[in-house]
Amino acid sequence: MVRHVAHTFASSMACEVVVVVGCRAGAVARAVLEDELGAHRQGHGRERQGDQGRTAPIRVVVNAAWNDGMAASVACGVGAARADAEAFLIALSDHPAVDVDVINVLIAAFAQRSPAERVAAVIAPAHGGRRGHPVLLSAGLRDELEALGRAPAPGPGTARTLRDIVTPTPVRHGALLRSHRQVSRWTLILRATTPRRSRACLNLRLARTNQREVKQMGIDVLQEAVRTLESGQPAALVTVIASGGMTPAKPGFKMVVRPDGKTTGTVGGGALEAQAVQAALAAIRSRASTRLCFAEECGGLAQLGMVCGGEIELFVDYMSPGPEVWVFGAGHVGLAVGELAAFAGFRVTLVDDRPEYADEKRAPWAHSVMACDFVEAASKAPGGADSYVVIVTRGHAWDAQVLYEILRLERRPYYVGMMGSKPKVNSCFEGLRAKGVSDEALAAVHAPIGLAIGGDSPREIAVSVVAELVAARNGRDPKCLQGGAGYGGTSNA
Repeated sequence: MVRHVAHTFASSMACEVVVVVGCRAGAVARAVLEDELGAHRQGHGRERQGDQGRTAPIRVVVNAAWNDGMAASVACGVGAARADAEAFLIALSDHPAVDVDVINVLIAAFAQRSPAERVAAVIAPAHGGRRGHPVLLSAGLRDELEALGRAPAPGPGTARTLRDIVTPTPVRHGALLRSHRQVSRWTLILRATTPRRSRACLNLRLARTNQREVKQMGIDVLQEAVRTLESGQPAALVTVIASGGMTPAKPGFKMVVRPDGKTTGTVGGGALEAQAVQAALAAIRSRASTRLCFAEECGGLAQLGMVCGGEIELFVDYMSPGPEVWVFGAGHVGLAVGELAAFAGFRVTLVDDRPEYADEKRAPWAHSVMACDFVEAASKAPGGADSYVVIVTRGHAWDAQVLYEILRLERRPYYVGMMGSKPKVNSCFEGLRAKGVSDEALAAVHAPIGLAIGGDSPREIAVSVVAELVAARNGRDPKCLQGGAGYGGTSNA
């Protein structure tokens, strides 16, 4: 893979290629790399004489401080680069999809700038609103980049500064945003972007990869995550994003954790994995992602019983099966609201205390149908950012009971809306205040529910209500879209 990336850069408009390897590669690995890269200069380079006229020279340097992380490797490469270089292209060896055109686009973008603009230029390729690799940095930043290798623990200051001034440059495809660890897309990337000769080498590398490592890199883990989400359950994806020392956890290791604590994959095993599982379950409960760091100097690894030492950084990514709306009331309006909400991408739970109404045959689009007491169901309603509640029962008394139970939940839903005219809503709110419900809690209730579109039929009301749900899901304040008292309806018999 290193060979392929180096070949690509040598065939671009770059004036030279510096390959940084760790000292663990040793003299033998360095000699092999230089031999292979030299063959590229003699062979592959001639194939491109017609369109490029030359290939850049390739040099291999050894980073003695390889264990200090990527910053040390960047500093080593910049220090070894030509003194008269105008800019540096920093590339990662695990991004095989970067092609010559992307590199030349970045170089051209730099060349088109004025001399004053080039002094501190940072240019990165972008596709679909996301930035990728490689990144071009002006030679005017050389001192700052070389200083990264001299600091005992490079602080975030320089990195933040560089991120602040980076200029995204559009490229034609998004393959460059993916690393080889995204194994589920690897073959597709190679087939789409690499020459036949390089493709054969990489396919051989893939064939020789241990199957256990392939699984650890994500295929089975991500498939299990998809199955969990499709079943309507949340999950947490734990990924090793950095590691050092003697820890068995390697960057790219993944593990998916389900709500029942069952796991697929691994992030290294042992006490570390047990800690990661607990963090994942906490993320599922709180519906929030988090990052964990265990370092020997802060005692984290010692507490986990990892006497081998090192440091590990994990990212726990909460994965939601999607927004969920509970519709209380399965009358004409409730049925129409549920069906349209399902069409809009919500997972719908339909609730009614009448078994003949809470019938799965009437709501084949529903994720769940509950035939039980409204109060009992309301006490089980989910809370958090992906939870929505629509109250459209057959009468005011039931509406008030459901709303009271919803507002008593320890974790309230993100959205709560209740059907009814303004007089009905005011009467309901007064009754809830008498039970101790605060004005703050009542102010968060969307009542009368729905946008003011002037319709009164069940399906028109459903359009009004679901439009408000979609606005809330997209971060828009539905109140800003209202022109009056909601849909204008009064009941859902």
